[in-house]
Amino acid sequence: MIGNTIFVPIYDLKILGAQRVTFSEMPTNLYNGAMCFLGYNTIVPQKLMNISQRDLEFYEYDKFDCGAKVCDDCQDGRAAIPLCIYLFFNIGYNIVTMLLLKEGSASFFFLINAVKLPITTFLFSSELVMGAA
Repeated sequence: MIGNTIFVPIYDLKILGAQRVTFSEMPTNLYNGAMCFLGYNTIVPQKLMNISQRDLEFYEYDKFDCGAKVCDDCQDGRAAIPLCIYLFFNIGYNIVTMLLLKEGSASFFFLINAVKLPITTFLFSSELVMGAA
């Protein structure tokens, strides 16, 4: 939350248009994100706003039936699992990077990063990682 609070002036730029997030919206977004992480949908179609969360889990609705926003899909860990996987690999990557810099030299670190860029570009443009077009 502290990081988001520091960047609020950037999030609040009018040039961002529909992606703009004002300071007054920040607590609501933080709450909605935490609820989605725990498996509760917070952005639902207007006609379903007054039904219980338990009933909402069994109601099939169109993800694009929420007006300007796309409805959440947070049940069954659909938000928590990818976030935890990302955090695991990101922390692991940062530890490996720190060890490379500590045990090797700065030149070795920059050489590894120079090799990593074309490999990453190739992987993210291949069907192996991205799937069929």
